[in-house]
Amino acid sequence: MKGTLMTSLAAAALLANGAHADPGTDLSVRLEVLRVLVQPDGRETATAAGQARPGELLEYRAHYGNAGQVATRQVTATLPLPAGGVVFIPGSAHPAGAEASTDGKHFETMPLQRWVVLPDGRRELRPVPAEEYRSLRWKLGDLAPRQAMTVSARVRVAAAAGGGQ
Repeated sequence: MKGTLMTSLAAAALLANGAHADPGTDLSVRLEVLRVLVQPDGRETATAAGQARPGELLEYRAHYGNAGQVATRQVTATLPLPAGGVVFIPGSAHPAGAEASTDGKHFETMPLQRWVVLPDGRRELRPVPAEEYRSLRWKLGDLAPRQAMTVSARVRVAAAAGGGQ
């Protein structure tokens, strides 16, 4: 899994930004991928992650900034989660209010739920497993000149097929 997972997520996240670029705006996006280690006393340390191994906890931070002279309107931050690559950690998306999707197109408030048909024919609303989340989205609204916002979410690197990296 070496740098492939990191590179694909970084590129996708940066390309998925959905801002309306009015004349005079200067929106920038910078993505950080951090490896999060939990110490025996519960404290956390985060270091830059150039590679990822199965089971590791990663935090993605996307920093959005407007260096322009006018507001950037209706900024939407989107973070794709590749199938088979990572598993979203429920409750880790910040700021609150992120939406999620299982297909990268249709977003809903978390936790995602779906109707299932039980063996007796009844229908029941059940939670969608976090493994099926494919994308997160935050509606950040307008970014004033020189304003910045950061979104983040944690994922666990999924076990690779065949036990490799």
